Amino acid sequence: MDASSSLINLESSSLKINEALGSKKDIKDLVENAKTVLASVSGEFFVIL
Repeated sequence: MDASSSLINLESSSLKINEALGSKKDIKDLVENAKTVLASVSGEFFVIL
């Protein structure tokens, strides 16, 4: 494998890692939002009772 191929592979791997990190952050944000919504709904449920 020559230097050019190695560089292309490195760039590709770097992009995949960054995409995965971005997805991880998106999932973490979704979970936090879901927790907030569930806590809010749960609180409203107990107020109604």
